[in-house]
Amino acid sequence: MARVELNGTSLIYGSGGGVSDVSLAVEDGEFVALLGPSGSGKSTLLRLIGGFLRPDAGTVVIGEETVAGKGRWVPPERRNLGMVFQQHAVWPHRTVAENVTYPLKLAKVGRSEREERVRESLTLVGLDGFGKRRPETLSGGQRQRVALARALVGRPAALLLDEPFASLDAALRDRLRAELGALAGRTGVTIIHVTHDRTEALALADRVAVLKEGRLEQVAPPREIYASPKTPFVASFVSDATLIPVETVGEKRFAPSGGGAAFEVGEVLAPDGSSREGTLALRPQDVEIIPGGSAVVRAALFMGDSCEVYLEWEGQSLRSRTPADTRLESGARVRPVFARGIFFADGQTTE
Repeated sequence: MARVELNGTSLIYGSGGGVSDVSLAVEDGEFVALLGPSGSGKSTLLRLIGGFLRPDAGTVVIGEETVAGKGRWVPPERRNLGMVFQQHAVWPHRTVAENVTYPLKLAKVGRSEREERVRESLTLVGLDGFGKRRPETLSGGQRQRVALARALVGRPAALLLDEPFASLDAALRDRLRAELGALAGRTGVTIIHVTHDRTEALALADRVAVLKEGRLEQVAPPREIYASPKTPFVASFVSDATLIPVETVGEKRFAPSGGGAAFEVGEVLAPDGSSREGTLALRPQDVEIIPGGSAVVRAALFMGDSCEVYLEWEGQSLRSRTPADTRLESGARVRPVFARGIFFADGQTTE
């Protein structure tokens, strides 16, 4: 296992996009999720670590070795990394064991050791006894576990995962997430996991690194990044917060910048009160609704354990997460009550 470190790493594509001046240290045995929307640079970062792309600036360090930097380049096959992609790329003409043993054959590992390590890897991913099976007899989730076993069989310094569950159905994704979390605990392998699914990132990772337009917005443990986002983007992307430009008109009172009635927020996280203008982030679970008022219900969606209510209020679109037994018709008039909000003063973040 090994520590993975990016120091001021940049790669800008000719057509735009990429990553800029990213510094991130993933400790030995740590599970870090790279989270962000499409085009945020998370897969680019993973490929820079894996050696499939060369940085324009900065360095990539794995363990004690600089594998990319000025005058230094180590190709992917010499970085001792395991990698699993969204498409499992399991060879259909080979058995499960033959798929998993392939990296060991390339490394000229002896036959008896190969067989032992293949058995060990298949057991780790819950496929003990599947060695003689053909990929066409396996489910999608089982094939993805074959790919995971193949990535682990070489005992890599770190495991790189590029949205490995994205093409699977929801129930299977949930089951494999749980298995991956247990696997990380059993092996102690360093894991860097790319995903656009915040639920997946929050559930699995020791720390979450949120990217926007090629830059790191925040790196923190899941509970911290959810409860104390440093930027409006993190609040919006991680917890579906509604972002409202406001100005303060009292200790816990705000008025929309574009005009509208002032309103009060029960609890306000405000890192810097020196600016009257800024952005207020309101998470759906912090927006309560009561009958009567100026807000109009646009939709109320039953989600099983809750109800997602979409409102029009003071020229703003709001979301409220209410109990599952909520009964609201489209067009109903309600009043939002704000239990908690996060105020980002202009030019400030929640350090």
